[in-house]
This record gives sequence, C-alpha cells and structure tokens, in this order.
Amino acid sequence: MKVEEYRKLPKTKRTKYGAVKTGEFASKAESKRAGELKVMERAGEIFALSFHPRYVIIDKSQYGRALHYTADAEYVDAKTGATITEDVKGSRKVVSRDFPLRKRMFQERYGATHELRIKEIG
Repeated sequence: MKVEEYRKLPKTKRTKYGAVKTGEFASKAESKRAGELKVMERAGEIFALSFHPRYVIIDKSQYGRALHYTADAEYVDAKTGATITEDVKGSRKVVSRDFPLRKRMFQERYGATHELRIKEIG
C-alpha cells in the first residue's frame, strides 16, 4: 500500500483504552451487557430499564455550571425493588483515574436511592 492510498483510508478515532464503538454504545462490553439486560427485562427479572441515564452530581453555583455523571444503564431489580445504576468496564484495568471520585460523588448524592455497580465484562 502506498502512502497516498493509506491517507485516503477512513480515519477511525481510537479511544484511550482501545474500545470499539458499537451502535449507541461506547464499547463492545457495554453493548454485550445491554443485550444481557434486555433479556433480563423480557424475563421479568428487572424493569424500568434505561440506557445512559444522566445524573447531576454537583449543582450549578457561582463557581460554574452543573456537573453530570452519565452511567451506562439503570434499572429496578424486580426481587428487591432496588434501583441499580451500572457502569460497564471491559476490565478493572480500564477504570479511569477520576472514576473513584465520580463514584463517591454519585454515592453521596444518590446513595440512599440508587446502588452503583461496576460490571466487569471480559
């Protein structure tokens, strides 16, 4: 392949951890988990399934705009009635440096009503 041919190839942007975007989902792992959750919803194990729910973790103030956290999925467990918020990771190695802070801020604000789970798909 010549240099000119290479430059004409479509550019694909790689993510920091090499995730491949699949449809509406940011990675293959997230897409796989979404399929599992849809099956669980049809089976009646969970309900009120939604993808990419957005939560305010810091309100707008004199110091700047509101800050948000977007999870991968949210659902209600049919057995316990608990609201579960999930964040899917390909492995523990891909947990970003700032995720523990976002997780803590989410738990401080929504911990009484939501359970945040990190689902590792590998």
